[in-house]
Amino acid sequence: MPPADQPVPWTDGISRLTVEALEAAERGQWDRVEACYRERETWFRHNHVSSNLAQALLAMDTAVLERVTVAHAAVGQALFQAVNVHKQWRTIAGATGEVAPVGGRLNWRT
Repeated sequence: MPPADQPVPWTDGISRLTVEALEAAERGQWDRVEACYRERETWFRHNHVSSNLAQALLAMDTAVLERVTVAHAAVGQALFQAVNVHKQWRTIAGATGEVAPVGGRLNWRT
């Protein structure tokens, strides 16, 4: 939706795509976000955007970027934690001799 404090000539095509991208970003549907921005690129090639509409779109783009940044940080943190757990596991496994990773698979020794 357009920011409440700005009167914006809300056009069907670009506003729909931008709102859809924002909603998809809120749900973490990054493929859909990317598809919306690809469609927006095509729309921009063939249409004029008023300064009011451009400001509203920029505000929503900023909101999408914020969600991307949060998701990026969360993925980075999860990967960091996974690496640390993997290192700890390898240390424990190496010390006990119970598990030997071979070719990315676990082989349990009997």
